[in-house]
Amino acid sequence: MGQYFSATADIIVFDFVFSGTAYIAAMRVRETGWDLIDCNIVFSTVMMSAIADLPATNNQSGHIHIKTPRHQANTWYLVTARIVVDRPVRFTGDGLNRVILRFDTNVNDYMFQLTSTGSEYITVFEHIKLDGNRANNVTGSGIRNDAHTEVLLNYCEIRDFDDYLYEGRATGGYYHFHGCFFLACSGGLYFRRGGDFIVESCFFDTKFAFYAGSNAKNGILHGCRFYNAGQVQIEDFDGRFTIADNFWWGDGAMITPAINFANLGDAINAYTLIHGNRFYATPGSPLAVGVAIGTLWDYVHVLDNEFINVTAPVTVATAANQNGRIEQNPWYNPIGLEGTPFDNVNFFISDFGTAAGPTVASQDYRVLMTPCWILSAGGVGVDITIKDQDGNVITNPGATCDVWLEPRWIINFGGFSEAPTVTVAIK
Repeated sequence: MGQYFSATADIIVFDFVFSGTAYIAAMRVRETGWDLIDCNIVFSTVMMSAIADLPATNNQSGHIHIKTPRHQANTWYLVTARIVVDRPVRFTGDGLNRVILRFDTNVNDYMFQLTSTGSEYITVFEHIKLDGNRANNVTGSGIRNDAHTEVLLNYCEIRDFDDYLYEGRATGGYYHFHGCFFLACSGGLYFRRGGDFIVESCFFDTKFAFYAGSNAKNGILHGCRFYNAGQVQIEDFDGRFTIADNFWWGDGAMITPAINFANLGDAINAYTLIHGNRFYATPGSPLAVGVAIGTLWDYVHVLDNEFINVTAPVTVATAANQNGRIEQNPWYNPIGLEGTPFDNVNFFISDFGTAAGPTVASQDYRVLMTPCWILSAGGVGVDITIKDQDGNVITNPGATCDVWLEPRWIINFGGFSEAPTVTVAIK
């Protein structure tokens, strides 16, 4: 036994054959030897027994190590029912392609449900593959967290579920996913209850890769790869979100937009930095939209991203995002001469305007999101004033101007009876 097991875990789960029947056993490691916890032909039953043998203590995780299956009908452990985790546990396996937990047909459930009365429970998954067998299961999630404070995934693979992770706890939690593969699911990581999260160095190949909503607090999405249809959707976000150094690429099957700030909920004062990402679609199959900013977002900063073969790198639903910035994005900035830079309803100047010039006299027009150069001449009764973001007068050049304006700065063309001709170049 010592050649097959290592005694680094509290409990070892493994399979063996006795009298021609494959069994699964859970054994506790002790200084004096091994104690049998449970032995059964049903993997879920053995796992539940192993979990129940661990302490239900805050800030202390018991350790269950799952060995490579050697005697199962296939190369995986068959999961026939939900595994309820009602205490803090660290689950580890021999490796991604060596320890595979696969749903049986028509389970249609969560593979792991984290539920308890503990307030400081931490659950960890490492070096394990969860397979939802979605071809034979209509619904189901890899992990549903209803109670645990922290959930950590390191070097895991979750595939073929409706959702990788579903957050059900009422007040959210803390999540840290590192080096994981999320493949072939309908939905993705689903943060919906105010949790904080870090997702780094992960790979997504799914329809909707990532969802943050319902007052999710603070998050970092860093160094991840999204292939063909990996969309990040953000709704009703209530904190700070950094999306940096990620790579979206594909051959035209990509869901558009790649990052979608949806027009749902109230996201005012949520701060998001989109920095250093790369959006690449193969020639002949362009991505329609890279980043879409909805009507309720006012602090989205899109800086130093690379857009290649993207038809519309950034779109803004309305000119309401006066506090955000769109600058220094290769293949997009500088934008250059803009034929319709004016919004004469919301009174902004940007790449998302609808008119060639101002139509409302004595009206403050605010520069939106990107610096621009403005040349104004002609008209009747024009008296131009330049103001800072707070409305303080910087200069009053008079009937004409040749000026550079920063985002949120203001230009007023005075009480004209005939509008001037205005040329706008956006950086």
